Amino acid sequence: MASCQDFQLRCQQIEDRMAQSLQLRSQAFIEHSIRAGDLPVDGLRILRTERGAQVFAACRNVEGPTQREEHFEKLKAQLSVIEKLMAQPMSTLEWIHVSCRRKLHDSIKAAIVEHPLLRGYLKLVSNCTSYSEALLKEERVTRQLRRQIIGVLLGEPERRVARLLIQQQHMTALFYCWRLAHYQTRKTDNAQLSRFIWPEESAYQRMIQENQESRVLVTIHMGDFVGAMKRIATHASPERSVITLKREHDSPALQHQFQGEKGQHHVLLHGQYDPVEIVARMRQGNHTLNILFDLGDDFGETTEVYFFGYRARFVKGPALLAIMAKAPILPFCTFEQSGASFIDMQAEIDARPVHGERLDVACQRITQKLAKLAETWIRRHPEQWKFLPELPRYLDRQSIRVCSQQRAGG
Repeated sequence: MASCQDFQLRCQQIEDRMAQSLQLRSQAFIEHSIRAGDLPVDGLRILRTERGAQVFAACRNVEGPTQREEHFEKLKAQLSVIEKLMAQPMSTLEWIHVSCRRKLHDSIKAAIVEHPLLRGYLKLVSNCTSYSEALLKEERVTRQLRRQIIGVLLGEPERRVARLLIQQQHMTALFYCWRLAHYQTRKTDNAQLSRFIWPEESAYQRMIQENQESRVLVTIHMGDFVGAMKRIATHASPERSVITLKREHDSPALQHQFQGEKGQHHVLLHGQYDPVEIVARMRQGNHTLNILFDLGDDFGETTEVYFFGYRARFVKGPALLAIMAKAPILPFCTFEQSGASFIDMQAEIDARPVHGERLDVACQRITQKLAKLAETWIRRHPEQWKFLPELPRYLDRQSIRVCSQQRAGG
């Protein structure tokens, strides 16, 4: 066991050095290096997060000391190549972008959210970061095409979309500041949660009163969704446990975000959890699954839905887990407006298949309902949705071609 733990620690140290090296360069340079074949990513999972790049090596679960040493030597060789590649001279524009991004990350880590002057500074830095990244990442024609496609989907002119994308970068940074502020506090009755305006709060309290059934709480990457989940959790019974799916590790305080007197908060990573175990826990009752559903094929198998009137792909895991767990779905979104944060909770979705309905058909039907909700929320506050710049990626190729032709024809 000791040797295994030592191996895990050594891998972690190499991963951290890789991440630090990748953070010295822009995403555009890293993506170009991957496409050119210069960056050795075999066996590596590289995630781009609001706080910078994170690296995870696939060799962590290797059994046997000989195999471990072989994989560790390969990992060190990858580190050497990455460090040399990232040490190459950068252009003036990339240097400006990296400098802006570093200031943005420092601001985010400081959880700047309260003082108006600090929020103004955060907005300035996030806008500079967004603009410099756009210049680096895409050629003018490609950037224009992306704006045109988003414009078709939202029914907005290209100039308006360009402004939305700049605003979106700032809002994403602001909401991540809130997230870190929540991670720094363990109790659910802190003052940060009192700012939420939640019209359906009384109705929700009546619905869950003495209800020991498990439930699936779903939302999208919009607004201060972590704070909204904490606010909703203040009404849960102490015995209720929470399961949250995430894509990367975070602060140790995250384990205590929704913890009552007896309940527990289980944080599981995408791709590293057993769905059967989640279903088994949910069927026991007194569990809440927190999950975000506005995800593509990076997070598992997808099913076809219509999104903004075009064929698209949405991850089917949230609907499938709810169906298998026989648990109702409670959808909500949160957004900021006029200096306040709002929680908009929709009607419960019955996840039970109708009579004679196949599992895949039921999964597609429920996912379509969720996609329609997401579309409604995004239309209302597009600048507050984290994945607005990636909106075209949800569509299939035929839909993208139709969008492009429609914009050209218009």
